[in-house]
Amino acid sequence: MARYQKIHSQIWQDEKFITLSQDAKYLFLYILTSPHSNSIGLYVLPKQYILADLEWDMKRLAKPFKELLDKEIILYDETVKIICIKNQLKHNPLENENQTKSIAKIISTLPKSSIYSNILEQLNKRFHEPLREQLAKLIPQPETETETETEEENIRARATPPPKKKFLDSVFLTADEYDRLKEAMGQKSLDRLIEQLDYSITVKSGHYKDHNKTLLNWFKRGYHNNGNGRHAEYSGGRVPEEPDMIDRALRGEI
Repeated sequence: MARYQKIHSQIWQDEKFITLSQDAKYLFLYILTSPHSNSIGLYVLPKQYILADLEWDMKRLAKPFKELLDKEIILYDETVKIICIKNQLKHNPLENENQTKSIAKIISTLPKSSIYSNILEQLNKRFHEPLREQLAKLIPQPETETETETEEENIRARATPPPKKKFLDSVFLTADEYDRLKEAMGQKSLDRLIEQLDYSITVKSGHYKDHNKTLLNWFKRGYHNNGNGRHAEYSGGRVPEEPDMIDRALRGEI
């Protein structure tokens, strides 16, 4: 079905229009009457469509397109290829509610863009409300302060290591590390290994960068089954290495 577009003869006396180059004038008339357009002057128009319809190349298009943008005759969203004729509603106003509802249905298929805010400013009559509501849905909403603050708090929380609790005199673990170790080896074995590690640090001046990994490594080596680390007595077989020797071996130092 054909769509008719009003172009007022006064356009030839319009201050902005008469100062345009010949290509810019031709381009604007094309944008007004383009087969891709609608009565609100807000539609998807990739530049490739213009090149095909006018049989121009990109080099010829660049200058007149920039003229229209610089004089704010049109707006253009490069990301989603939406074009907006700024004063379209001034020269072709919506006249009734049915017309507004019809345009709202067309607009609902368009991608989101901040460009629609220009049209919202021109819709100030009661029967414009359906179109206002539809356009408002298509304008991206900025993050609220609460959302931004929450994200910043999450980043700080991830960057700040959790506090460690002291066990006996010299063993330090976070609450999460302690719970995981207890789940992996049981309370009795964990208590025994903490006692052994504390003894190695306090009495033998052992140095361990990560107490959690040290305890887990000792458990995997079975050291919790061989005495308490202070006065261990064994019923035969090779006496196990001291905890600090095991740790050094696991790090590849010996």
